[in-house]
Amino acid sequence: YTPFVGKMITVADFEKMQHNRIRLDNLILRKIRKVYLKQPEDAGTFIPEGKTILFFENLKIYIDKLLNIDRETAPFQIVSLEKSYKTSFAVEIGGVTKHLFLGGKIDRIDKVNGVTRIIDYKTGNVGSLIFKDIEELFRKDEKHPKKEILQALIYSLVVQDNTSETEIKPAIFSLRKLFSDNFDPGIKMDKTELTISGINEEFTGKLKMLLGEIYASTGNYKQTPHTEHSQ
Repeated sequence: YTPFVGKMITVADFEKMQHNRIRLDNLILRKIRKVYLKQPEDAGTFIPEGKTILFFENLKIYIDKLLNIDRETAPFQIVSLEKSYKTSFAVEIGGVTKHLFLGGKIDRIDKVNGVTRIIDYKTGNVGSLIFKDIEELFRKDEKHPKKEILQALIYSLVVQDNTSETEIKPAIFSLRKLFSDNFDPGIKMDKTELTISGINEEFTGKLKMLLGEIYASTGNYKQTPHTEHSQ
């Protein structure tokens, strides 16, 4: 999607990408060489063998499915890809206000029908993208914490502070769920798809409280009761 940053990507664009199999195959092979084999990605012809054949064939399936999903959403604008964002939070620590930086590298930001989406790709297991309320995200000692949702909301908050956008929706593309019949990357609170503007004040307050606890010199920490988390 790099050539489309700052531009609209249409259904016709997706059709061209998917029909150009040679280009897609070459892109995959270049990245396997760079990431897995630690070789220059443009160092001549590369013929996969052994494990790299499995990587190559599996990546083709996943990428084709991702392109099909995105094509159903088109047209939309690609805002940024793998770009770092950060913002400053004024947090009270021990009675003193300090400024902490919060941010990260966001996989993808796009804009669909005037709404900005913050997209986070996940290759591991991702639980339900539905949560009951903000309190649930910050509850301690949860066996299955909604850490992916918390991260996506933090990213949304950071982007909101960096732009004039108000309609910002977080979304998680779980690669293990791409092939589900009811695939939906949207995050919902109490079964309603949310935008960061709808929870901004409460979420920011809880986040500042958490940061204050983490950085407090008098903080108490204890081991998780869930032994599977400590391995």
